[in-house]
Amino acid sequence: MTLKDGIHVVGTQGTVTDEFTERVTTALIAYLDPSVEGGS
Repeated sequence: MTLKDGIHVVGTQGTVTDEFTERVTTALIAYLDPSVEGGS
């Protein structure tokens, strides 16, 4: 899931759940800091 996908989902759903926010936050952190994701 990319940040662009997340923004698109918000645009189509019109609502933001806590789970969604958490998922986007995680994706954004992973995007900004690749060392976080997978720890590889």
